[in-house]
Amino acid sequence: MPKEQARFGSPCSRAQEGLQLFGDGCKPPPWRSLGGRRPSDAALELARGHHVDLTGLGTRDGCGCFVLGREAGPDARGKAFCLPAPIRVIMPTMHPYLAALSQRILVYDGGMGTMLQPLELTAEDYRGATGCPEILVQSRPDVIRGIHLAYLEAGADVVETNTFGGNRRKLAEWGFGDQVRSLNLAAAKLAREAADHVRTADRPRFVAGSMGPTGMLPSSDDPVLGAVTFEELAVEFQEQAEALVEGGCDLLLIETSQDILEVRAAIAGVRRAFAAIGRSLPLQVQVTLDPSGRMLLGTDIGAALATVGALPVDVFGLNCSTGPEAMRGPVALLSEQSKLPISVLPNAGLPLNVDGRAVYPLEPEPMARMLAEYV
Repeated sequence: MPKEQARFGSPCSRAQEGLQLFGDGCKPPPWRSLGGRRPSDAALELARGHHVDLTGLGTRDGCGCFVLGREAGPDARGKAFCLPAPIRVIMPTMHPYLAALSQRILVYDGGMGTMLQPLELTAEDYRGATGCPEILVQSRPDVIRGIHLAYLEAGADVVETNTFGGNRRKLAEWGFGDQVRSLNLAAAKLAREAADHVRTADRPRFVAGSMGPTGMLPSSDDPVLGAVTFEELAVEFQEQAEALVEGGCDLLLIETSQDILEVRAAIAGVRRAFAAIGRSLPLQVQVTLDPSGRMLLGTDIGAALATVGALPVDVFGLNCSTGPEAMRGPVALLSEQSKLPISVLPNAGLPLNVDGRAVYPLEPEPMARMLAEYV
């Protein structure tokens, strides 16, 4: 049984599904392995909202459901308990991204900015907003599509949309606050086209809808950066998420997060978007740490994991930060304590300012060697 959502179904017909234990907008319950190995034990655990290992407790039917056998035995309190009839558990199909992730390591693309920098695009290309790469999905879609294809042809399994600063608050800094939907929709479609162009039957490629921070720090008492509410942030993230989903993303990626309260608001906004659209995607969340191993406002990786792990998230990890070497400790903790798949997308070291340009000091070969040690 996939370690994901399950629900009771009718013993007679798949069309009569009976009680739905939880849905797309809810956190999957914790996984349970039954020591007693009885169908009645499995039924009780499912009714309590737990995932259950059904191996050996029944059979699959022609509809792809798992039928728990009828059997009598004591319940958890020692009282007699018997399934009134074989119970059918509907086995949903795992999302292709999560299915692929359960089989192997997936390789993400690299930075968008480092690919744009050598092209020396003009102010006209940026429509006068040099420094706002998101506008390029409309003004120079050929450039963005080409970068996606370059990463895919180099072997990337996943490309991120060019929407890191695609929320209303960040776009408003450049005068594009009213173009949230159009820019995110266009970016998702560009990445989707590129991924579909190179994908094969045995090698799918995925599009991650990139959602970076708003620049606000709602947990802080700073009179400017802290002057935002949870609800305001959730609304902004929902707006961006809806366009990314509609544009064809395979998953949404909340990344480079520095304030755990903003992370929670982003997750809430994404879940609202899923509910509004009527369709959900895998959600991946990545925080960024400073050299001390903490988020900007002091949250350490253990606290971040405890917070995010209790929310409806499918993958948790780290990105950017100080480079792969400094991530060893946090990644070790995640490997030991996380019940979720983990992601590790480090910078190639801390960026240096060289003649006004950001230069990352770690070369490709040593970067690859360091990342290989995590595998």
